[in-house]
Amino acid sequence: MVIGAGVCLATGGLFMRTMDAADGWQVLFFRSLSVAAFFGVVLAFRSRGHLLPTVRGIGKIGALVVVLNGIGSICYIQAVVHTTVANVVFILSATPMVTAFLGWAFMGEKVWTSTWLAILLAMAGIGVMVAGGLAFGHMTGVLLACVVPLTYGFMIAMVRHSAQRDMMPVPPLAALLSAAIAAPMVGDFALGTGDFVRCMVMGVVQSGMGFLLMTLGARHVPANEAGLLALSEIAVAPLLVWVFVNEVPAAATLLGGAMVVVAVVANALAGIRRDRLARVAV
Repeated sequence: MVIGAGVCLATGGLFMRTMDAADGWQVLFFRSLSVAAFFGVVLAFRSRGHLLPTVRGIGKIGALVVVLNGIGSICYIQAVVHTTVANVVFILSATPMVTAFLGWAFMGEKVWTSTWLAILLAMAGIGVMVAGGLAFGHMTGVLLACVVPLTYGFMIAMVRHSAQRDMMPVPPLAALLSAAIAAPMVGDFALGTGDFVRCMVMGVVQSGMGFLLMTLGARHVPANEAGLLALSEIAVAPLLVWVFVNEVPAAATLLGGAMVVVAVVANALAGIRRDRLARVAV
């Protein structure tokens, strides 16, 4: 399920590149409505008639997570508009490193030496991609992509420290927030049939099924192994746009992306090793 989640999440770039005429704000608006509808149905089913109390139960932390999620979604779509899909997914793959750093900086969490080394390598890789973005005129997209792991890192840290709360209302609320922000930026709400269908399917497949499968699959796989399996998104997303729309990543993207992926994989493998040693010790 975790690998399937990565594949679903990887389809976002292809959906964006195959739009006929819809711009980033139009895609964001209609995709967000699709995400809100999908998770709204899931939430209504799970809450069994107690929808409002469930929504209120996220509390102030949950409300902040909604805002961060909404900002992350906006930056993701606009990043894909302004730079290559490979740039975006490679930068997003640094989210575990960003989460570890934020947990240490703001919550006093312990960071292992291997994780510090991975953070430094990931930062160097992102630096290479930022430099490449500057050279190829993609700086806006690269900087927007850099915002996404920051928002997601804060989200993950907050959710982890509010584990007793049900955060399922966050995705639909964040999607509604994204749609509300996008609405004034949309010049024309009349989309072609093909673009409208793509936006709806993108919301259900990429965001809806992607995050749902990740949530369900992560329950049966240790966190470090789940993070490793989810790297299928990084492999599949650039491949899809390369095969179907001939979007070839730049050399700086491949180099920087490789550095980030090595950092993520090494950190995940170190975490798996620590977990196994801990179980043996018990």
